[in-house]
This record gives sequence, C-alpha cells and structure tokens, in this order.
Amino acid sequence: MRPYSVICRDLAGQEFYRLVIEAASADQAARIATDRHHLVEKVMPAKRPLPADSVVHRRIGKCPVCGYTLDGLEARNDMVTCPECGQRSRLVF
Repeated sequence: MRPYSVICRDLAGQEFYRLVIEAASADQAARIATDRHHLVEKVMPAKRPLPADSVVHRRIGKCPVCGYTLDGLEARNDMVTCPECGQRSRLVF
C-alpha cells in the first residue's frame, strides 16, 4: 500500500481537486475515488506518506477572496481555510 494523488473534477468541469488515497496500485486508487462518486482525471504517486486508511481531500485552486493558491492545503470537515486571509471555503464534490 502506498499513497496516490488522484486529481478529480466536479460535475460541471469547472473545479479541480486532489484526493490522496492509500491503495495497492494507481488503478485501485482510481477505483476507490470512482466508487466514492468522484470524476477521476489523473492518478500519480503521492509525494508524502499518509497514515493507513486515511483519505485527505485537497483543493486545487485559489481563494475566492484574496486569490491565494489553495493547492495542497489539507481540508477539515470538507472545508479549506486560506492561510493568507482566513476565508473558509467548502470543497466541491
């Protein structure tokens, strides 16, 4: 088992986000994301390890208030907090 970054998009194709999923292979990581109703665009090995059985949702985009990049920030309860201005944004799935 190893972590994989799974790049997904929303139903409208407007927003992209990243899931980090522990799986035995890239194909298995894509299946896990698809089974959870995500539209998978790309799967690649993640750069840092995660605790077993964890899924971390990450947003790729910019803060709607200040424009700070939110790429790679960890979400809590499907929300990302901008480190620049403190704006909380809900993840789009």
